[in-house]
Amino acid sequence: MYPVSAILKTFVVFASLSAARPSSWSVPPEHLEILALRRATPLNPDSVSDVRCWNTEEKIIFHEENAAQLAICDGISGAKSQCGGSPAVTVGRKGSAKFTLTAIEDGAKINISKVRWEECVHAARSVCPTGSLSATCRGGATVGDVAFVLENPAVEAKR
Repeated sequence: MYPVSAILKTFVVFASLSAARPSSWSVPPEHLEILALRRATPLNPDSVSDVRCWNTEEKIIFHEENAAQLAICDGISGAKSQCGGSPAVTVGRKGSAKFTLTAIEDGAKINISKVRWEECVHAARSVCPTGSLSATCRGGATVGDVAFVLENPAVEAKR
């Protein structure tokens, strides 16, 4: 039979291992917002055209991609429902992900809704599930379409 003190010491060691301090890593709230929006928005392959997969090995962290997706137009997360400020070009960036959106027609401004933007990214990602890509989102501008690129800014700097 084992002495009670040996059993208690073993218990204390295992308890201290399981009660280790949680990591400081966290997921941005924008990631959770995109996941909820994605669940509510059906895949619409017709929302995009000209989808091109550039580098499928390019590392883009999923939750950073989702946060960058809502960082366009100075942020469209939370209560905002569409791109404000009418830019011709906008960038959304978070960590390993950078979206660059450009209104295709001369003089057009980007006014894409959050739901339409999610449709476009979701459809493009169904074709190119990993790495960098480019596509054209049908609509989303005052006139015509919006072209967009998703890439890792660290890799972009090396090109």
